[in-house]
Amino acid sequence: MKKHARLAFTFALAAMIYLVVVACTEQDGRSTAHAAGGSASGKWEYAELLVAAHGYFFEGPGDVYGKGKSAEELAKAMGWTIKQTHTTALLNAVGEDGWELVSHVYAEGYSYAAWTFKRPK
Repeated sequence: MKKHARLAFTFALAAMIYLVVVACTEQDGRSTAHAAGGSASGKWEYAELLVAAHGYFFEGPGDVYGKGKSAEELAKAMGWTIKQTHTTALLNAVGEDGWELVSHVYAEGYSYAAWTFKRPK
């Protein structure tokens, strides 16, 4: 009897886990990204903020591009207003422009950091 109870419990637990995974990934046939306000078409555009020893760069789709020798210069080139002159202020400005952080890479040997962003098309 214990063996059957354990098997039934294992099956029930597996079924519950499956249902939770399905519920988290779909809502009315849409992905949770769409349900949370993501792209209705599922298409995204991407951009990258690069901070290197020789300057600050922001590059996105089309004519979305800016560069500067400092955070202030880059913000001015992009039309962003920042109150402080550090990278966190730039990250906040990028977020206010509708971009969502996807990843971050710091390459110590090459002295640069890159942040990748996305937003719905």
